[in-house]
Amino acid sequence: MRTPHLRSRAAVLGVVALALVAAACSKSTTPTAAGGGTSPSPHEMAPFGTDCSSVPTAGDGSLEMIMHDPFVTAAGTNPQLATLVHAIGEAKLTDSLNAQQGITVFAPTNAAFTSMDQSVLDMAMHDPMGELGKILSYHVVTGQLSPAQLDGTHTTLEGGTLTVAGGNDAFTVNGTAHVVCGDIHVANATLYLIDMVLEPKS
Repeated sequence: MRTPHLRSRAAVLGVVALALVAAACSKSTTPTAAGGGTSPSPHEMAPFGTDCSSVPTAGDGSLEMIMHDPFVTAAGTNPQLATLVHAIGEAKLTDSLNAQQGITVFAPTNAAFTSMDQSVLDMAMHDPMGELGKILSYHVVTGQLSPAQLDGTHTTLEGGTLTVAGGNDAFTVNGTAHVVCGDIHVANATLYLIDMVLEPKS
């Protein structure tokens, strides 16, 4: 038969045990970020480049607005990409590029198309489903590349490869085109605006 002293001690031990279980459960149900901290969203990263002023800072086309839109839809809100968006429409690539998941786009600005050999551009525009589509697809790489992953050779949707060189927010593509504003995030892509139109090898 237990004495009152033993019963009291057992009760105390029971309370302590319950408290420890409750504390353990409380810790296990508290959501924590992997690695013990909160990782910043990629959309919180500021783009880099000498021509990022072409990206609106508020309203339509701003980083906050385009992060939820697929590539072509987002590009359509940036006046500096108007020629590119028109060309994509002519090549009937709008839906397919908007449906792509996890791509990197080296997006030529209006100035890039202006500086392009106009005879080559005219020929491409007169063959939208062929040559134009080939040129545009050459600007798209599978996988969303961060600035740290840019340097190197990458396979494009056209099937050829392009080579990016540089670092510290200064990059060239195929040795001629410069990234003028990069690391812009939209719903399905990472964009790097470039100052020349890339032409795939024949």
